[in-house]
Amino acid sequence: MGCAPETPYVRTTIEQAVTDLNADLSSKKPSLEYFRVMTHFDLSERQQINREYSAKYGDLAADLAHFPLLLNYLAVNYFEDRITLWAKSIHNAMDGLGTNEHELIWLILLQSTDTKQLVEEKYTELFNENLSQRVHQETNTQNWAKLIRCKLRNKNEMEVDVNEMADRIDRAANAMLADSACFINLLCKVEPHCYREVIQRYQEEYENFEGVLKKEFFGNTEYAFLLMNDWLINPVTAVARLINRFIEGIGTMDQQLCLCTLLFSDRYKKGLIRTAYKKYGNMAEDVKFDTLLYGKAVLIMWGLEE
Repeated sequence: MGCAPETPYVRTTIEQAVTDLNADLSSKKPSLEYFRVMTHFDLSERQQINREYSAKYGDLAADLAHFPLLLNYLAVNYFEDRITLWAKSIHNAMDGLGTNEHELIWLILLQSTDTKQLVEEKYTELFNENLSQRVHQETNTQNWAKLIRCKLRNKNEMEVDVNEMADRIDRAANAMLADSACFINLLCKVEPHCYREVIQRYQEEYENFEGVLKKEFFGNTEYAFLLMNDWLINPVTAVARLINRFIEGIGTMDQQLCLCTLLFSDRYKKGLIRTAYKKYGNMAEDVKFDTLLYGKAVLIMWGLEE
């Protein structure tokens, strides 16, 4: 079932978008039109719309206050600086009673080298503490925790001998206890292009690498290793895995689905995410948009409104 508007919004000027948003928000009723307008603009343009709207009509965030909780979260953060949102979200995952391990894992692992540096700087600016040190304090000795700590300490820039590394992976996988350090170093240190060559060589010579990760690890460690493997091979496949996990797990992880959408939908929208998600099914059908308004907004932001 689609959720298309009666009249699809056509991109206009920023000035006209500001006028259109004011007309829609004046009704004081939750509406998807806000997202249909904003999705036609990139982040810097959405931030400009926020400034111009606020100067002309009053604070845009205040005019979104009547939106329900998750819809409001999406709407207000749609013009939030991504690095700031990333740093705040990592802090929130570690704050309060117990660390949200699942959320912390993907927020740390799915960062490019440049993004990682910017997030770490913003985190220190906002919270006056070192991100790596805080993560070390908040995590345990399980392999998923070792993986994210290694990710924070390193850059994926090491070149390795492809054949030698493929053989090393085989030995690590066939040890009496899988050599987790070998996998962690591979995932966090090897340059992505070289990594893909290693995995290709390993699979030609031995067996499916994803199958090895599923066989040797479990729980959050399996999830983290698979996610990082996806990220190094093709980042959008990692995002697709996340989305599927959010909507197919025990209870929809609503807030995390919204956060993932805010952080990645501009980069991987439309055909990119649709194709990557085909491994799991039809994303537009899997998102439970028939009963929840925020789900429809999520699809609009990904460019998947039908």
